[in-house]
Amino acid sequence: MSSPTPTPSACQSNAENDHTLVLGRFWLRIALLTATVMQVLDITIVSVALPYMAGSLSANETQISWVVTSYLVAAAISTPLLGPMPLPD
Repeated sequence: MSSPTPTPSACQSNAENDHTLVLGRFWLRIALLTATVMQVLDITIVSVALPYMAGSLSANETQISWVVTSYLVAAAISTPLLGPMPLPD
């Protein structure tokens, strides 16, 4: 008995699925990188705006430091959740 040979349409379908999978992984990586860059940018903006926020809220340095602490805690929680995401090549 001989094994059936794949038809051209089956090979084409597999190639299309592989291309779609690679393209999906690419856009997933772009989305994760964009989210990481936005997170760093957001923390930078908050750090720069701290003196203005402290002045407008009449808060002392200890009280206003909780703003940065909350941003850093959010980053520390979300980073390990996204880090081990499997993205095989």
